[in-house]
Amino acid sequence: MENGELWIQANGVKHWVRVAGAEHNTIPLIAIHGGPGGHQWILEKTGGKLLEEFATLVYYDQRGCGRSDPPADSEEYSIEVLIDDLEQIREALKVDRFIPIGHSFGGELALEYALKYPQNVEKIILEGPAIGDWERLALNQIMSFISITDGEVQEKLRNLLEQEGPYTGRNGEAWKLADEQTTMAFSFFKKESYAKLVEISTDDAPKVGNEKMKQKIQEVPFSNLIGRIKEIECSVLVMTGLYDGNTGIDMARDIKRNLSNSEIEIFLESGHYIQMEEPEKMAAVVREFMNR
Repeated sequence: MENGELWIQANGVKHWVRVAGAEHNTIPLIAIHGGPGGHQWILEKTGGKLLEEFATLVYYDQRGCGRSDPPADSEEYSIEVLIDDLEQIREALKVDRFIPIGHSFGGELALEYALKYPQNVEKIILEGPAIGDWERLALNQIMSFISITDGEVQEKLRNLLEQEGPYTGRNGEAWKLADEQTTMAFSFFKKESYAKLVEISTDDAPKVGNEKMKQKIQEVPFSNLIGRIKEIECSVLVMTGLYDGNTGIDMARDIKRNLSNSEIEIFLESGHYIQMEEPEKMAAVVREFMNR
């Protein structure tokens, strides 16, 4: 591989890809962003720069996200097709084995990919991973918002818990109730981290969010990913921020519990974006894990 941007067709969709650190000639890290509907911009502008100093790192935006094209059929979003997109990108890059580094929803995709294509995965790195349980995620997010609010806002959030029906969707209402300060505390440990997010959210930054993708992914029935990952045999590094209000430390803990060859690193000064809040420590932990 050579450093630089390129476009790769996967399942008929043109994907934006960027390679950095190719001169290190390591087993590549392939970064899988969160969402559903995120992109690689935050990692590129923060912790990714440090990873590039010692590892070959491949960034790509998923179909319909960031700089990649949407599918011709707006219904073509699923875990299965996203995994197949990644496999076709791997083949196009002529990579035999790689290390997926998945953030949030990207952690779920990394685990699902490893279950389908174990022969292609050297190790796995997860950052604030999700587990495909949208009900649990929604409940966790509402409870996290309750823990950092008070007064009328907290009362409205508590009322969300008392409504009938699935929690999935109600967490969207929780986000609407949160002001800027609450949103900052939900995602980050440090106030300066939120300021950094604002700083890198320049006019040329890709847009965040793909509601159609999010809707299609969340329609999938409970997949019991936690139960199925016991089949994964390669080494897994689970990284979680102590103050992660999004996926929460419990999901990372449960992944660790169900993987026989895994370790967990808790970042004491991070929320959901370790790559932004403790990039130097993250890079050191990843480097040490890769070199074992």
